[in-house]
Amino acid sequence: MRHERARVGVQVLDIADGYPTRAVRRDCWREGLGSEACDAAVTWGFAALNLDEIVTFTNRGNAGMNGIARTLGMTFQGEASAIGPWKDNNVYATSRSESETHTGG
Repeated sequence: MRHERARVGVQVLDIADGYPTRAVRRDCWREGLGSEACDAAVTWGFAALNLDEIVTFTNRGNAGMNGIARTLGMTFQGEASAIGPWKDNNVYATSRSESETHTGG
C-alpha cells in the first residue's frame, strides 16, 4: 500500500486585521474535511479551553459552512452585517451541554 500526501488547504493569518483565513482547494470540497476540522475544533474548545459556548460567524452565501454549523448541532442566532473584514454573516452558537447532547458525549 502506497501512502501519498496532498495539501488540501492552507491557513493564513492576516496580520493587518488579525483575523485567520482558511482555504481548501475546490477539488477537495464536499469530502467531509470541513466538518471533521470544525468538529475537532469544537471538541477541543470545550475540552482543552473549558469554554462554555462556541460561536461561529459564516457568510450567508457560504452554503457549505452554514451546513457544517447545522450538522454540528449549532443553533442559528441571527445575522450580523459585519464581523471584522467579513460582511453579511449568519451567527451560529452551541453550548457545552448542547454539543454533548448532539454528539452523545
